[in-house]
Amino acid sequence: ITMHKEAEQILQQAQAELEQRVAERTAALEQQTQRLQHEMAERQRMQEALFQQEKLAALGTLLANVAHELNNPLAVAAMQLDNLQEERGAEAWREDLEMLRQAVERCKSVVQSFLALARQQAPTRRAVALQAVLDEVLVLLEHALEVDGIDVERHLPDDLPPLWADPHQLHHVLANLITNAHHALRQSASPRRLRLTAAATADRQQVRLEVTDSGPGMPEEMQRRVFEPFFTTKPQGEGSGLGLPLCRSIVEGHGGSLHLSSAPGRGTTVSVLLP
Repeated sequence: ITMHKEAEQILQQAQAELEQRVAERTAALEQQTQRLQHEMAERQRMQEALFQQEKLAALGTLLANVAHELNNPLAVAAMQLDNLQEERGAEAWREDLEMLRQAVERCKSVVQSFLALARQQAPTRRAVALQAVLDEVLVLLEHALEVDGIDVERHLPDDLPPLWADPHQLHHVLANLITNAHHALRQSASPRRLRLTAAATADRQQVRLEVTDSGPGMPEEMQRRVFEPFFTTKPQGEGSGLGLPLCRSIVEGHGGSLHLSSAPGRGTTVSVLLP
C-alpha cells in the first residue's frame, strides 16, 4: 500500500510537471505567434507606406508640371487686370476687378503651394489668425453654399491663440475641407448643416479645428482610402483625389495632424490640429 501511494505521488508530480511544461511551451508559442503577427503587420504597414510614397512622388511630379503650366496664364491674367484697373472709366466695375484680382492672386498662391509641396519646401510661416483665414474662405464659397441651402454654423472663440502657419497653405486646406463637406451635403436632404468649431488645447500651444457635415457619411473601408492620392468619393469628373492627401501633407508639414471620422448616415468630421 505504501509503495502504491508513493508511486501515485510520483505519478501526480510527474503529471503536474508535464502540465507546467506544456503550459510554458504553449505560452512561449503564443508569444512567438504574437511576435510573428506583429512583424507581419509591420511589414504590411511598411509596404503600404512605400507604396504611398511612390504615389506621392508621382503626385509631386504631376503638381510641379501643372503649376508650371498655370504660372504663365495666371501672370498674363494678373497683368491684364492691372491694366484694366488703371484705365479711365473703370470706376463702375472697380470692385469686380478687385475681386478678380484677388481670385487670381489666390490661384497664384495655390500654385506656389503646389510647387512647395512638389519640391518638399518648408512653408513660409508667420502668426496667423484662424478666424481671418476662415472669413476669407467663406466669402469665396458663400454663394455656392447658399445656392445649395447649406446652413453654416461657426463656433470659434474670440480668444483663440494665433497659428504659426503659412496663410496661403492654410487657406487651401480650409477651402478644400469645406468644399468636400459641401459636395457631401449635396447628397443629403434638408436640413443641410456645416459646423465649424475651434478651440485651443489646455496648454494653448495648439488649436483644434473641426469641420463637420450632416451628410451621408462613409463606410469604414472608404475611410481607409480617402487619403490615398487619386482616390475620390466624388462622381467622375468632379474630383481629382488630390485634395485630402494634399491637406494632410500641408498640415503635417506645419507640425500638425489631420484625422477623419465618419459613419454611414451620421455625417463626417475632419479634425485639424495645428501649432
